[in-house]
Amino acid sequence: MNLLPKPKQQELHYEQLLHSVIVAIVISTVIMSLGIIAQLGVWTYFDRSQVTTMRSIKELTQAINKTENAELKKEIQLVNSQIKDFANLSTATPKWTVVLEAIAAQVPPDVTIARITADEKTGKIDIAGYSPTREQVIALYNNINSDQKHFKDIDYPLENVSKPTEVQFKYSFFIQDGILVEAIK
Repeated sequence: MNLLPKPKQQELHYEQLLHSVIVAIVISTVIMSLGIIAQLGVWTYFDRSQVTTMRSIKELTQAINKTENAELKKEIQLVNSQIKDFANLSTATPKWTVVLEAIAAQVPPDVTIARITADEKTGKIDIAGYSPTREQVIALYNNINSDQKHFKDIDYPLENVSKPTEVQFKYSFFIQDGILVEAIK
């Protein structure tokens, strides 16, 4: 029971209410200030972390670039040389493919061609190989000699037919004029 007059009771009630509101405002202000200070601290930490991380990334990139650039340049040079070699081969291959196919078509069974050399300027072809019999060496000669479309001027070394079996042979002959030019078209 409150014995105070009614206006005084109301006044006390309003004072308590004002005191509660002031305490709430002070507590809210303190909490908001602490939140702002915490956010500033986190922002500063992240900013410094970002600067440090960016510096580390830049240093690593420079270090990697120095070593990788040398390796990458070597790889690029290797690939470029391979492409150049391939381009050179691809321009020469069609020419000689026709000649090699023509030679292969003339080789009898069981005759082995061990070496083929060709000179593009003179058109001279040298072949060497092995045959189990003299007859197959003669057949190879006859086959090449009869292919007038692709070949001409085949030589006939006597040592190719001096042994009846296990014959090591060598032939030299020339390709017909224009065969290499036709192969390009």
